[in-house]
Amino acid sequence: MMCDESLRLFTQYKQDRFRYEVYRLRIQYYLFNNELRNALREAECVVRMANDEGEGYGLGVSHFCLGDVLQMQYMYETAVEHYSQALNYLSKDAYEHIELRLRCFERLADCYATAERYERLDSLNRLWKKEFVDHGIDMYDDSADNPWRVMLGYFYLSQAHYHLESGALEVAHKFLDTAERFIAGEELMLVEQEAWYKKAGLYDSALAKNDRLLVKASGADLARSEFDHKQARAQILFSMGNFREAARLYDSLLSERNLIFKATAIRSTMDLASMLEAERTRRAELKGTLYLFIGGTLAAFCGTLALTFLYESRKTLRKNRMLVEKVERLELTHGAISELQRQQGLQRAESKEHELYERLELLMRERHPYLDPRLNRDTLARELFTNTTYLANAIKQFRPGVTVGSYITQWRVTYAAHLLHMSSLRINEVARQSGFVSRVTMNRAFNECYGMSPSEYREALHNDSRGMSRGEPLQGGGGAMSTNSART
Repeated sequence: MMCDESLRLFTQYKQDRFRYEVYRLRIQYYLFNNELRNALREAECVVRMANDEGEGYGLGVSHFCLGDVLQMQYMYETAVEHYSQALNYLSKDAYEHIELRLRCFERLADCYATAERYERLDSLNRLWKKEFVDHGIDMYDDSADNPWRVMLGYFYLSQAHYHLESGALEVAHKFLDTAERFIAGEELMLVEQEAWYKKAGLYDSALAKNDRLLVKASGADLARSEFDHKQARAQILFSMGNFREAARLYDSLLSERNLIFKATAIRSTMDLASMLEAERTRRAELKGTLYLFIGGTLAAFCGTLALTFLYESRKTLRKNRMLVEKVERLELTHGAISELQRQQGLQRAESKEHELYERLELLMRERHPYLDPRLNRDTLARELFTNTTYLANAIKQFRPGVTVGSYITQWRVTYAAHLLHMSSLRINEVARQSGFVSRVTMNRAFNECYGMSPSEYREALHNDSRGMSRGEPLQGGGGAMSTNSART
């Protein structure tokens, strides 16, 4: 009601900038309450209105709001397009446009970081810094009365994220220290610090930051954020080698994720139920109005009773027919929601297999269990705290036609190829160090993968003079890991 009154007054007195700010606040309110449907409908309405009016600030605000809605729906590429359009419409020379332009840069950095587009993030950071400099903003003023203090903190945090993902830990640490002067204790600040400690191998410090994040998330109505922080904690525990605790936390997260999906489905069903109830209430009100009208007509116009009754009856039938059609459409929508829930269940099952496969790949890369000749599908399943059926399904999902045994053999063959290329060990010793029980077994596997014996492979490596880079073995058709992985 207050927003509607403000919009009326700003429209009456032609205060376009404040009018669009009210629209932006209303859309942010919808997003805060997770009313994505209302937010999207409102944002699209504002875009159409701004296009009709051709007002630059209005176009910037409308595309910014639409970008926020799409980002909440994980449509990052489309959101980036709208944030970029907002920057084009907002003038660099108008002082009142500065804040929204800087917010566009902050949202774009978040989209690029989430989508792991780090080259674009680096280019954006340079443009973002130029924006601060062009407007004469002191980038080192961390005083409390600096109106750009929080925005500067997010800028330094974006720089730290880029260098962290690029492997420059020392540079990232400097930017994190600078960002902490501006936004100490913020959730994003704690997330980046947790990521830095994890990459630096300081797992105890990473867990301490994760504890603070869980406290902040549990104190607010952010169930999905708390879920993300718990998932990050499980990854830290896995990196520490605490596989049992990590597996226990992963199991609890699976049940929590199911609850989140169910809550989302229930919320959508409740919205539809509210619409249906509103239609029923309106139909009841229409019936009540009709009965009162007929009663008054009977008392005042006895002579026209028959004609009035026929007219109103036909009118009621038409309305009832429309209401029935609406109810049928709602029932069809409910059926679509049920189908969507079923599809989400299938997606959760695929997500579980994907998670298991990622854990398997990480285990094979970091711990090299395939070098043990006794490794088989049962021992590998025990290492991953699962059973052989789930393990076989996960491998088939992402490596079609490959069994657990073939998967282990491919890792051994690739490692043997690495030893043949990088060492002068005898073939028998290569077979033993690669996890094969005998040279005959390795020869058979090597022929299947490379189409030649190990001796022929080594001879081909020495005779090949067509410009192969140093340290790069021949590529086979069934290798399970890259050369870098083999060297590790």
